[in-house]
Amino acid sequence: MAAWAAWTLWRSSGNATDRRERENDDDEVRSEKKGSEETTSVARRFRRAASFARTLNIDDTTIQLKMYGLYKQAVTGPCKDERPWAADFRGCAKWDAWSSHGDKSKEEASKEYLNLIETLSPGWEESAHSRDQSAGSPTKEKTKSRGGGGMGVSVSTMASVLTEEGDGAAKDVEDDVFVDCSRGDVSSVKEKLASGAVDVNGRDTGGMTLLHWACDRNHRDLVEHLLERGANIDAQDNDGMTPFALAVMCEHDDLALLLASSGANIELPDNDGEVPSENYSQNLRSRLDEMRSKKTD
Repeated sequence: MAAWAAWTLWRSSGNATDRRERENDDDEVRSEKKGSEETTSVARRFRRAASFARTLNIDDTTIQLKMYGLYKQAVTGPCKDERPWAADFRGCAKWDAWSSHGDKSKEEASKEYLNLIETLSPGWEESAHSRDQSAGSPTKEKTKSRGGGGMGVSVSTMASVLTEEGDGAAKDVEDDVFVDCSRGDVSSVKEKLASGAVDVNGRDTGGMTLLHWACDRNHRDLVEHLLERGANIDAQDNDGMTPFALAVMCEHDDLALLLASSGANIELPDNDGEVPSENYSQNLRSRLDEMRSKKTD
């Protein structure tokens, strides 16, 4: 009897231990899942904040550089590049802004970027949501300031960089063809492509192609020409965003429809697993549905 009691006690104790281990394992899984969901949430809010930031008119170069540094840290991670020559004031300013974050994690940088946007535009998420809900015109432009010594920075990609001129103005100074593309200079882009000096699928440091840039800046003529020249319609930048996803994010609905009708993979996920349809405006969603229904008729 005593032996039976001892065996029963051992079995009961063992079962209790197994249960505790299973519970601990479940807790770890739930904790990991929660952490993963929180990271994904931060990543998505970060991308949304970066998109919203392009609607802000920021003339303060210090803030522009702060946004640039945090964005680069959040997207690329710690700066591994060598510091430019001292004479390269623009390059040094960019390098300093980025490298100042040291070994800060991408998630931490993303959170700081979110805090900065909240400081610059309190309640920005509600504003962004309202803007998405009320998006009516497919050619809705983002407000950008080109005068008064500053510019509205395209912070969603931060492909634009800053330089100091005599009057303190900031402007795009990317490689020539990307500058031409960002400004919608169709003739110059055509000339460079025709000369063979430029690869239609070449990329900038953010992994963006000319087609990305044209979609980012809503230059339909350029988009059409680049597609005619064989631009990779589904090229993904360093964040995994395609030109279609970028057009969707920027609410350039006409361009999104053009790309969709030209054969773009409209459900290609980015590096975070987010698909473009998660960011459709009501207007775009209805127009895509209409386009699909016509194809099936």
